[in-house]
Amino acid sequence: MNTRKNLKIDLKDLRFLVRNLGIFAFLVRNHSKPADVLFKVAWKKLDRSGSALAANNFRQIPARNIQHRKLRQVFKHLFPGFSPEITLSDPSIINELRSRQSIIAMIHTQGEYAILAALDRAGLRSAMITASPINNTRLANYGVRNAPLNILRTSSTFVEARAALRDGYTLVCDVDYVPDKKSANADRYISTPLFDFQRLVRADLYFAHIRIGEEGEMECVVERAPGNDNLNGSVALTAAQFIEFIDKLQDKPSKLKVGDWSTHMGPKSGSRQHGQASASVSKKAPSASTIQSRGEHD
Repeated sequence: MNTRKNLKIDLKDLRFLVRNLGIFAFLVRNHSKPADVLFKVAWKKLDRSGSALAANNFRQIPARNIQHRKLRQVFKHLFPGFSPEITLSDPSIINELRSRQSIIAMIHTQGEYAILAALDRAGLRSAMITASPINNTRLANYGVRNAPLNILRTSSTFVEARAALRDGYTLVCDVDYVPDKKSANADRYISTPLFDFQRLVRADLYFAHIRIGEEGEMECVVERAPGNDNLNGSVALTAAQFIEFIDKLQDKPSKLKVGDWSTHMGPKSGSRQHGQASASVSKKAPSASTIQSRGEHD
């Protein structure tokens, strides 16, 4: 990460501190107390205050998710060893993910790495498709010990994704994208090619989302997608069901639409990280350029 980008992030943290000086003063005064206890108290104070947010939230991420991330970023400066509390709404889902090749669809929430952390803590290996390399520093903030396999969006993405599934990885991918990132009211879409790929490889499909609890815990809600066994079903219907899942969990309607990344943007070059490409797909896979927009995790 270059110096200019570091400066930009630091300034954002500074603005957050200025708006929440009372919380910062509380943390400094009580620095000797356990970090997890302090985080819960600080989060409750921040959650009640509802302080102002950055203007251009082009993904329309729920305000509580943004505030939670900002607090976590600042909190790490004071308590470097802190990791957020991460729970699974249904721990039994781990046995399902372990038993068969599985794909988890998510959207950008500024907290998706919590899913990777939950899988890691359960002893599962994950592979995540992204357009930009995973930020390992931010990933470490979640207490992840075994870094996920990072598959970058390229013309061979689905070849590598199929190899990862065969090697026992649980595949994770954000499927939302925004064509116009300069507008806070831009249309957002759920792209369907990941669902095409899921049918091609006959993997189980799961929907996942992050929910922030009252005490600042990050709850990973992972549910089996409806019609999982209908491999000939409509991918547009699956995308619509995924939107219903997101709407059910968010604190306001997502206004997501069903779309296809390739109709708005072109492919991006890249390569697989921490692994080697292998095993070609026997049938024609959907274009990798249609999976997702530029990765903006955590």
